[in-house]
Amino acid sequence: VDRLITELKLPPVDAYHKLRHTIDEVNAALAAAHGGDLGDHELCPVKGNVTFSAAAFGWSFTLESFAE
Repeated sequence: VDRLITELKLPPVDAYHKLRHTIDEVNAALAAAHGGDLGDHELCPVKGNVTFSAAAFGWSFTLESFAE
C-alpha cells in the first residue's frame, strides 16, 4: 500500500482498483496451480484472509480490524 501512496500517488478509487486487480491476479495464479478450484481458499478481503500493509509507515489492517 505504501507504494500506491508514495510512488504512484494514486487517488483512492484507483488504489482500490489496483488492489482489487492484484487480489484477482493472485487468485487466478492460485487457481491455475491447484487445477482451477480454490474452494474455501480464495483470497478475499471480506473473508478476512487478506491483510493490507504499508511497511514504510509501519501499519497493517484487515477489513475487520479497520472497521473496529
